[in-house]
Order: sequence, then structure tokens, then C-alpha cells
Amino acid sequence: WWNVDTSGKNSPLYLVAGTHSNGHVMRCNAVAEHWKGPIEWNWPADNSKAGVIFVDRYDVDSELLNYYRKGGFLIARMADFNPHDCDGDVIICPAYIGPESGWGNAKYLTGPTYYPIRKVVRVQSTRAGNGIVLIPGSGEWNYQYIIDKLNCSVLQGSGTEEFAKALACSAYVISAASVSAWEAVCLRKPLFIRMTADNQQLSYMALLKYKLAFPWISV
Repeated sequence: WWNVDTSGKNSPLYLVAGTHSNGHVMRCNAVAEHWKGPIEWNWPADNSKAGVIFVDRYDVDSELLNYYRKGGFLIARMADFNPHDCDGDVIICPAYIGPESGWGNAKYLTGPTYYPIRKVVRVQSTRAGNGIVLIPGSGEWNYQYIIDKLNCSVLQGSGTEEFAKALACSAYVISAASVSAWEAVCLRKPLFIRMTADNQQLSYMALLKYKLAFPWISV
């Protein structure tokens, strides 16, 4: 789903995931599935062996990134906020819907096409399914009233194979505007979304703009 120039198939990929939610790890796993070379989960020990560092977290020091750049590393970043504010050589921001003029030298990958979706989701059947599932996400959301009124089930365990299979078996999805919402889109589920955290704002707006979801109002 994206190409970068590296020294070959044996180039190492370093995955650096944030702890804000499980979504960071899910997207890192999706990227790792496409990599042909060795993979390590953490920052490189030093900058002596160049490769690609895929960063999916928010608290990143530019001085640290420049240290790795001096050793020939390529820095790829997942941007949940404004990509203009993201330091990287390749910036992946599938939810960005703003103007792309006046950007720097980084390669920007914008639009839903570039969202990293796990293989375990992509291989599921897009059948109609049965029932309504609610995916609360990691943000604040008092959703018990939805369960009571719609008799829907809460789908937990995002990032697992069981989660993907249960999502594929559903008929309708009510979800936070998180990584799991994009997985529901991949499975072509009728999707209703609510923003439950600040880092979901771009995803919420993009899912609505591209007509991939309906806004959740109330019942």
C-alpha cells in the first residue's frame, strides 16, 4: 500500500507504537505484514545500520529523528493530527482532507487508500451479517443507553483475529472514530461513528466527507 526506496529486501523495519490506544499497535502490525525484511519492535539501538523506522505515536523528539537520519534511516510517520506538524520523510495521513499546497520535502500519503488495514480483516468475507455491534474505543463514551435501546453487543478485543471475525459477522456497526471504524469500512459495514477522543477528529471528519459512515446522533 505504499513504497519507499531502501537498500533492498533485507532492510530492517523498526516499529515504534504509542500507548495511547491499541490502534497504534494495530496499524504497526498492518505495516509489518507488507515488509519483506527483518522487523523489530522498538527504536534502533543506534544509527549504524540504516533501515526504515515506522513511528505511530505522538511524543517524538525531532532531535532523535535527526540522529537516525544521519545514519541513513528513513522516517515514516502515521499522522492522526495535522500532517503539517508531523516530522518525517514519509507522512501517512489517510484522514487528512485539507489543502496539500505549500508542504515541505516529505512524501505525503493522504486519503483512505493509505489506511493500514490488517490482513486478518482484509481476508474476511464482506457478507451482510447479523445483529448490531458497538465498538466503544479507548475514549470516554457512556454507551450503556445504546445497548439497552438497540439490544446490541459490545465488541471488545480490537487487534485480535476473533475481533475481525466478529466484526465481519455483524450487520451494523456503531463505533468510535478509531482504527476499528476503518476496519468496519474495509468490510463494507453500514457504520455509525462518534468522536470520543481528540485524536479521532480527522478520522471522524474524513469518514463523513468520503461518505464511508453516518454520524451517530442518538436513539
